[in-house]
Amino acid sequence: PDAHGQRNFKIKFLQRLKTVREIYEKAKVFGMDKGLMLKPSPPHVAKQPPPLLEGPRRNASGGAGIEDVLPRYLPIGETQTEMTTIHLRTETYEKARELAPRLDIYYLENEWREWIARKGAPPKDPDKAFLGFVRTKAGQHRG
Repeated sequence: PDAHGQRNFKIKFLQRLKTVREIYEKAKVFGMDKGLMLKPSPPHVAKQPPPLLEGPRRNASGGAGIEDVLPRYLPIGETQTEMTTIHLRTETYEKARELAPRLDIYYLENEWREWIARKGAPPKDPDKAFLGFVRTKAGQHRG
């Protein structure tokens, strides 16, 4: 590309970036002497975790397989129970990362959802219940 094309790209890019910043105010974009610095930013929309399957799955030989270790998700179109449709706020995930910075929050979420399924009743305040679960797990890993 010639200098004129590069200049037009830069102008159009900065115009679009301005529009994005108006909508996505938490985007961490900084001007630098020779370009832009893009840093990890909080998501613009709340994360909606896929619904989890209930119960263990077995491999072809009938024994436990890798599927028992990984999170289990419902295929698209499957029905969901009340306990698998609990959605946590983005702020809850951020707070959980602060409470347990060295633990995998999504793994803990899966454990928490399995615990709720075993209990048989969804919590009244899922965000608060999840954070309590994370606090407990973080304390177990410190001790």
